[in-house]
Amino acid sequence: MSILYPVSEKLSLTAALEPRKRTILCIPGTLISPRIFEAYAGPKGFQLAAVSWMTESGPWDIEGVASKILALIDRLELPEVFLVGHSAGGAICLSVALRRKLAGLVLSNTGANTATHGDPNYPQRILVSWDETMRRAQIRRCFVRMPPTESLQMLDEYADRCPRDGVFAAATSLRRLDFAPSLAQIDCPVLLAFGRLDPVRTERDVEALRSGIAEASIAMLDAGHTPMMEASHDWNSAVNSWISSIDSLKHRPC
Repeated sequence: MSILYPVSEKLSLTAALEPRKRTILCIPGTLISPRIFEAYAGPKGFQLAAVSWMTESGPWDIEGVASKILALIDRLELPEVFLVGHSAGGAICLSVALRRKLAGLVLSNTGANTATHGDPNYPQRILVSWDETMRRAQIRRCFVRMPPTESLQMLDEYADRCPRDGVFAAATSLRRLDFAPSLAQIDCPVLLAFGRLDPVRTERDVEALRSGIAEASIAMLDAGHTPMMEASHDWNSAVNSWISSIDSLKHRPC
């Protein structure tokens, strides 16, 4: 997942996707490289790519990025799509799921809103203190167990490529949105694969999502905000087992 493939001036992917194939799309959070999903390999029968949405041209607001994902799905005529969202990428996935029937959603360390988010002043700090120190602090805030030095360097380099205006647009739009009243409208299976040690998105967020979504499963992992890196084996196993179970139910003979 180290090479980015531009699919338009608005999105890049970590792998080239073929039209009309079953697909898993992974969407990272604000400032976060799609390479957080580098250790993930989906179940057989699916093509897989992660999305870089912060380093391309705008719009960068949550609903605007969701529209880009929908346009990609339409352009490639993807018949069956699982979306995997991390942090603000989870909000993007929720926005897509409320506008399009999906095969399923995997949400990791995200929430229905930012009511319990620990940093309400983050958008203002972006405007006042946008520098390397701030970006480094935001990346490290995403981990309870720090990744290896080379992985942190990769994440820092990606964050340095993200435009301040894009980060501000994503952060402000995230704080305007509240998906809680609309969660019952999500009509696909959902897996909440959360790092239980996350101080930002806690079990309160898990419960709010679970209680609002009709068909939600939960996998709590010993990790912080970024379980696909901190507990990659357990996260991969939980996600693939869940996708495979959904797939087998769908294709079970009547």
